[in-house]
Amino acid sequence: YWQQDWLSPFAPTPTPTRTAASYFDQAEVLYREGKLDEAIVAYRNAYQREPKSWRALSRLVRAMVLGNQADQAIEQYKEDLETFGSAETYAVLCLAYNWNGQYEDALDACVRAVSQNPDVVEAHAYLSETYSNLANWDAAYDEAAKALELNKRSVEAHRALAYALEVRGDYKGAAESYQRAIELHPRLAHLYTSLALNYRVLEEYDLAIEQFQKAMEIDPNSPEAYDQLGWTYYQMGDSNRAVVEIKRALEVDPDFAAAYGHLGVIDYVRQRYEDAVPNFEQAIAAGKVSLEYYYELGLSYIYSYTNALQGYTPEDLARGCELGVPWLDKALERDPYCNPCWQGIDVCEGGGQ
Repeated sequence: YWQQDWLSPFAPTPTPTRTAASYFDQAEVLYREGKLDEAIVAYRNAYQREPKSWRALSRLVRAMVLGNQADQAIEQYKEDLETFGSAETYAVLCLAYNWNGQYEDALDACVRAVSQNPDVVEAHAYLSETYSNLANWDAAYDEAAKALELNKRSVEAHRALAYALEVRGDYKGAAESYQRAIELHPRLAHLYTSLALNYRVLEEYDLAIEQFQKAMEIDPNSPEAYDQLGWTYYQMGDSNRAVVEIKRALEVDPDFAAAYGHLGVIDYVRQRYEDAVPNFEQAIAAGKVSLEYYYELGLSYIYSYTNALQGYTPEDLARGCELGVPWLDKALERDPYCNPCWQGIDVCEGGGQ
């Protein structure tokens, strides 16, 4: 039989199986190039081939978070991260919770990380980010400073300090720290987006637009960059250009809640109430909840059924109020002194008078 095998011209040529280390090294290169989607695939391949590698898992989850997949990362790898139970895995779990808006869970994970090993830079950096999200500004600054003390060349440490300064209102200082983070890793799109947001608050609009464009060059599939670029144009008074850019965000990600909210606000201000309604509803349904969205959705219902109170029947007003008042009530639950809410309720209770 060995001779028959030897004579077969169609037997497949044996090929070497790629190792976990090979995939991991490839992922590291892709991450440095800012190719997060490809890096995620390579890190996942590395972890699947070496499921005892906490390093491959930690890098995979970090890439997923930075690639706007925090919820999937938590769902898929939370148990694995906790099973490893190292400072590094708890730290990256903290990062994932932060980016998914689960700040109390993030605090618990980061405290565990620091307790496991107080010399892990990322543990302090992500704990700083957590404190910033929880408005514990002094603690946020202290943890960022500790991270930088451990490693002055840590991208995460500089980003943490930038965010700590940003939430305290020191936008100029934040911009400088984001710039230092970018110098250390010039291929991470979210750093440029964060820098741009601070320039925008400083009304340095040209610089903000430049940074958003750099973010999009690195990651053309970043809905946040398109959305925030559009919102920048809106703040500059160019609503038409704003709508174009924000709609590009939805082309990239049809479920991107912030874009629907921004479109809703623009429609509301332009008195296009019928268009505002579905945009606000999409934003709220996707979890983008805010006082402004609640009351502007409620008022949009009232105004869309009454031609902005310029001509309507009692039935029109009743229908608009039926749909709109529940949203005004939701806004009042958040702020009992919401003047636009009471104005809308007065219209409904007064029969439009």
